[in-house]
Amino acid sequence: MANEGRASVIAAVSDWLKLLALVVLVTEGVIIIAMRMTPESNPLARWYPLFMLLFLVVVVVGVFVDRYLQTKLTRPSELTLSLGDKKVTVETSQMTTAPEEIKKYEIQTMYVDSQNGFMFPRPKLPLGSGPQYLNAGESLVKVGLLPNLDTWNVIKEAAALHPLGKMLVETKQVLFAYGDVIECQLTDETSTKVVDNLLKEVLNIAEKEREQLDDEFIRGLRKQLIQGSLTPERFKIQNSFVVSILDKNLAKGAPVKPNLGNVFLTQAKIIGSNVDRIVANDDSIMWGFSETLTNILVNGQLRELTIYSLNRLVESKDHLFQLTISFSPQSEDSLGVWDELKDMFNSFRMIV
Repeated sequence: MANEGRASVIAAVSDWLKLLALVVLVTEGVIIIAMRMTPESNPLARWYPLFMLLFLVVVVVGVFVDRYLQTKLTRPSELTLSLGDKKVTVETSQMTTAPEEIKKYEIQTMYVDSQNGFMFPRPKLPLGSGPQYLNAGESLVKVGLLPNLDTWNVIKEAAALHPLGKMLVETKQVLFAYGDVIECQLTDETSTKVVDNLLKEVLNIAEKEREQLDDEFIRGLRKQLIQGSLTPERFKIQNSFVVSILDKNLAKGAPVKPNLGNVFLTQAKIIGSNVDRIVANDDSIMWGFSETLTNILVNGQLRELTIYSLNRLVESKDHLFQLTISFSPQSEDSLGVWDELKDMFNSFRMIV
């Protein structure tokens, strides 16, 4: 029975613990034999129980170490975000570098912001512009989501009422843009696959109810659905990589902690941006969306346009950083732009 009990203990523990347990059990057996053979008058006899207790402690410590290592190994450190035919993979366990380690990089090839504590590879391909330094309002006006900065000032006043509002509206941005800005304008016929399917369902229901829906009604409904998701009738896109810098000190004393989860949720509520997919772990949150618009005016020409937006939120002691890739394969930029945007996105490091 004793031998069966010992064998079951060995079978119950993980592989590297099997050897440890076997060594301890064999040693324990040797100690028990030695106890029986050693006279009680021998000074060594009273140390045997202590030796057995120490070996028990070794097994217990080994079990805890094993469970810790298993947790660490199974924790996902690699995140992959896939949007259509585009995919980015980041290793979130390698997001920091010490100031003294910067010298190991070819510094002339890196963009380093020592004040805010981050770095990433500089673009190698010709840029349309960059780096540009913008605040949040200037960025929204630049892409046509706001008509002017006066509108932004009104938004700032309203956002200040939110616990994290001041930190969000005082965001600073570093922008690297490729190629020319693409002017986009929605038309009455602009649509997406989702909207087309929804309109098909509406027509099927109307047919079952024997109702006639004229072309003007369908056109108006399509326009309402499209503008309801994209908001502006006119907007601009440009292949770009943006680092948004959020100063956590601006949220000191706020009832909501300025951490990854709360900032993501707050942005989702305030901005209401589309999200096709989200992946996350303790160190990073990634999300994005892709949209293909048909019958849209692009620089005055009616065509199809696909837009990708990929975002990544990371955190240091004093800052949160949001990394954003904006990309359209219909642009006339080099085919290598996507790879370069992805490299900056993946290779971003916080200096800590």
